[in-house]
Amino acid sequence: MTVLIFYLRCYRFFRFQFVALMGSAVFLTMGLSLSSAQDADGALSEEALEAKSERVSGGPLFEELDPHSTGMADFSNDYGSPRIWGEHWRTYLFGAIGTGIAIGDVDGDGLPDIFAVSKNERSRLYRNLGDFKFEDVTENSGIDDEDTSIIDKNETPGGGAAFADVNNDGHIDLYLCFLGAPNQLWINDGTGRFEERAAQWGVDVDTASVMGYFADYDADGLLDLYLATNLLQEGDEYPGPKADHLFRNLGDRFLETTKEAGISGVGHAHSALWWDYNSDGKLDIYVANDFTGNDRLYRNSGDGAFEDVIARASPRAPYYAMGADFGDVNGDGLEDFWVADMAPTSRSRYKQTLESHRHVYE
Repeated sequence: MTVLIFYLRCYRFFRFQFVALMGSAVFLTMGLSLSSAQDADGALSEEALEAKSERVSGGPLFEELDPHSTGMADFSNDYGSPRIWGEHWRTYLFGAIGTGIAIGDVDGDGLPDIFAVSKNERSRLYRNLGDFKFEDVTENSGIDDEDTSIIDKNETPGGGAAFADVNNDGHIDLYLCFLGAPNQLWINDGTGRFEERAAQWGVDVDTASVMGYFADYDADGLLDLYLATNLLQEGDEYPGPKADHLFRNLGDRFLETTKEAGISGVGHAHSALWWDYNSDGKLDIYVANDFTGNDRLYRNSGDGAFEDVIARASPRAPYYAMGADFGDVNGDGLEDFWVADMAPTSRSRYKQTLESHRHVYE
């Protein structure tokens, strides 16, 4: 079976590449790993992971496809705004805020389409034509995140993107995040055409948005929203990270329930993960924070409230969390969890690297 893998190469100048995965894959993890073994209170235990593969060495697993052949060579993500390298440089150094992609079937033809966010240029929607061929349908879709009457992406660049059916009509909509500008919610009419309705739905949040994560946390059949944030800085003064937000979907709008739900504190969020960590049938939230703001594991009580239980549920937590995910790593039917940590693995190594980062703190 051939599986499509899509990624952005993370250099200053970005370009799209496709790779086709052929045959079996090698699964590797790094950083802190927490297994799914639990006690009566749902506590997690730690287990070191070993890289294992039964694959016989041989030919390549991946084939790089020419972006001109896929139809995506026109995408640009050059980080060209002078403000990124000027007064916002600490936002990108401390926050490491990049852009994202969203994959989903926007026109109901059964093929996954791709929306790609550009930091300062116009983002693009690519319709899947099959056989690794795509068509740029941005103009026809109505999505324009570079409309200067609404936003200046040189001043407030783009961030994460998420497809989610927010109005429960069977068509996936698009939520776009920005740094220092109101986020956008594009409602899909079912044919692949969109209209911007963030203010109407109450999610035009203006903060240091990283990514919107959608899930039905209250089991009412509607997708709710957790908005992860990071750092928004101008000049040399460090203002500290921003607070995350939780919104409940009411069917025709979102209601912010951050305070009432017990979501609190600030942090340099790099990811948020909806995950039923204690297997009680209710979706919990893990937030991976980088250096300021501890990681958080919010346990869903089922009545609309959450409690941060990471101190007693996890044997330890990372300090420089880069992201987290879960899956059944060892095939025992239980969901395992892992989080990447950028911190050095020893105190001596930490001391050795401090000098090379002195410019960050001066």
